[in-house]
Amino acid sequence: MNLTFKPMTVNCAEQMLRWVYDPPYESYGYLGDDPEWVVTYLTDPENRFYAVLDGEEFIGFRSFGADGQVEGGHYDTDYLDVGGGLKPELTGQGLGAGVLQAGLRFGQRAMKTDRFRATVAAFNKRALEVVRRVGFAEQSRFARVEDLETFVILTIDLEV
Repeated sequence: MNLTFKPMTVNCAEQMLRWVYDPPYESYGYLGDDPEWVVTYLTDPENRFYAVLDGEEFIGFRSFGADGQVEGGHYDTDYLDVGGGLKPELTGQGLGAGVLQAGLRFGQRAMKTDRFRATVAAFNKRALEVVRRVGFAEQSRFARVEDLETFVILTIDLEV
């Protein structure tokens, strides 16, 4: 894979609106959300969303900042929150760890930090396996305020 990271574009954000994930991951899509709001949010530079490109193909996204936090978790400023995802047809194929590692290297350069935090839904065994394989370690668990769904907070300190 030849991965690059570019600020999220309207075109990529509009593609994300059409991503539909199979159960139990359907909550990760934007189907049913206000399309104009989603595109505006994803392309706002302050929200720090980046399109992940393999060559010229849009394959996923990475985010850096508060969007990676979930209401109910304890978050300090010691770590930068990260999030991300792949196109539905690319999930479950073993690509996640490579994309995450490349995203962290990009984050080191662009965000000037070596300390990252990920918050993952406890049911999402695939994502938990990927972040652990890359080196994230579990720090805590909590229940989301709105529905008491369990989430896991994991951190990683990269070598400089």
